[in-house]
Amino acid sequence: MIIPKSTYLVGQYYERKALNYLRQQGLKLIERNVRYPCGEIDLIMAG
Repeated sequence: MIIPKSTYLVGQYYERKALNYLRQQGLKLIERNVRYPCGEIDLIMAG
């Protein structure tokens, strides 16, 4: 397993891993990287 060195790439790497895991659990991706004034939601999933 190769883990990228930049913080952005590390975040993308683990976001992809989380997405794959959640899909394996039967969830479906609704939206990705939703931005709000107070922050960002990386993955919005639904069962």
